[in-house]
Amino acid sequence: MEGQPYDWEFDQREFWSWLEVRFHSQDAAALNDAVIISSFARNDADAFREYFALLEEFLEQRSSYECRADGAIDRKDFVGLIKAIRERPALHLGSITFRGLCAYLAGDECAYRDLNCSEDSGRVLFEEFKLWIEKEKNKALPRKWFKVVRFWSGDVDYGTRTSGAFTLFFHWLDEFAAKVGEPKLFQVEVDWIERLRQAGP
Repeated sequence: MEGQPYDWEFDQREFWSWLEVRFHSQDAAALNDAVIISSFARNDADAFREYFALLEEFLEQRSSYECRADGAIDRKDFVGLIKAIRERPALHLGSITFRGLCAYLAGDECAYRDLNCSEDSGRVLFEEFKLWIEKEKNKALPRKWFKVVRFWSGDVDYGTRTSGAFTLFFHWLDEFAAKVGEPKLFQVEVDWIERLRQAGP
């Protein structure tokens, strides 16, 4: 996709909703973007090509109303990104796991470094959070922050478990935010656990 005049960072849910309108499939809310496209394609190869053709069409239309006056495209700051993941982790990560979260954050960090993007205050604070885990929560020989989280969760990964690494990560993140005087910085009105409770059995 190099050389294309679009920002390829996009909200997948927004693309999904656009496809539902495009294919008149709004009543089939359980389908995701790939399933919608493949159901209208002759085979997998056509579906693959059609996916990116439709994505380009979506981004071209979106660019006409998302660009600011200076031509730049709005991006979430890091705190906004963490809060979005906390609110709807499956939407951003695919599954509610700490390993998935770590992979996502590592990719995000790598992209910002490769593109020489300036770090906002949230990213700087998150680096301090990782060091805080390694210093205050480790209680053993030096280990990377994510290994400390996994260790103290018993390596239980799934976010649907209140004792899991995914949940512990956000618990420690709130604890750290409180220590630096911003207890509500990363909190959301309704997180994924509350959504699970609301969904029922």
